[in-house]
Amino acid sequence: MIGSTTSTSKSLEFGVPQGSILGPLLFILYIAPLQDVIATYNLSYMFYADDNQLYIAVNPKETPQVSLDKLRECTQAILHWNTQNMLSTNPGKTEVIHFTSRFQKQPIALDTFKFANTDVTVSDKVRNLGVIMDKNLSFTNHINDMCKKATLAIRSIGRIRKYLPNDGIKRLVNALVMSRLDYSNSLLYGLPKYQIDKLQRLQNTAARLVPGTRRSDHIKPVLKDLHWLPIQSRIIFKILLMSYKIIHGLAPKYLTSLIQIHQQSRKLRSSNRCLLAVPSSRPRTTTYGDRSFIHAAPKLWNNIPEEIKQAETISIFKTRLKSFLFKNYFSP
Repeated sequence: MIGSTTSTSKSLEFGVPQGSILGPLLFILYIAPLQDVIATYNLSYMFYADDNQLYIAVNPKETPQVSLDKLRECTQAILHWNTQNMLSTNPGKTEVIHFTSRFQKQPIALDTFKFANTDVTVSDKVRNLGVIMDKNLSFTNHINDMCKKATLAIRSIGRIRKYLPNDGIKRLVNALVMSRLDYSNSLLYGLPKYQIDKLQRLQNTAARLVPGTRRSDHIKPVLKDLHWLPIQSRIIFKILLMSYKIIHGLAPKYLTSLIQIHQQSRKLRSSNRCLLAVPSSRPRTTTYGDRSFIHAAPKLWNNIPEEIKQAETISIFKTRLKSFLFKNYFSP
């Protein structure tokens, strides 16, 4: 319908019209039974629009073939369900990756995976909702890709720097550079310092672009005037913000299931404090275990002041948390 003019109606027996308002909702309802198909094989899964992801843990100490066979059986069941429900499957867009620790001496040899009578090569890296994930979860490729795109944006803004006021430049930098550095940055928690420093140097360059300061000038006063948190603090901010949303029922179930409120066995002075339960099992490695959300979130949350935890709304929480992190970084 455009104005008072309505097009002729047409029956649609399968699928949804592309670009329609109800399209995404109707499609989710249409493929909802697919979850039951996957559940029968006891696999973890994630749906995002028409993108379906399957996850299975392969224990190297046991027979890995058992896990791989279960994955193959599940994919065959999905193909069968798609065919019955008039949905096409594109093997050319299917990717397979095997995540493994870089410390594992003899990783499982997996070169190809059979899918829809097509051999899909196991990749060393895949793009997942804009994030490049490599097989060792080092995020080196993702950081390098971020740096490349942010650098191009900084150069483009630099060419028109003299034609715009500082406020306009700041808006451009926030939209084209800082938005890239902040996207999914919680995944970068616990990475080696040299990886974070790559992003910090980019932020420093972008910050100097706004007031037009020289490269030799100290960066802390520039960041302070812009009221920008450094990269490491922005990563911590994102994790704590997600923790607040989980505690107050504002997060999806797959995140809510990862952390729990700490329950005191007896009445103590600390009983009134909002603490998160720290997992009883210690992670075997700091490279992977300490970086996981299930360990990082309680550790960071329990160390912030109670005033921040007790914020009534999410906007108040963000203001108090940013002030706290800002003071910690810029205080002498």
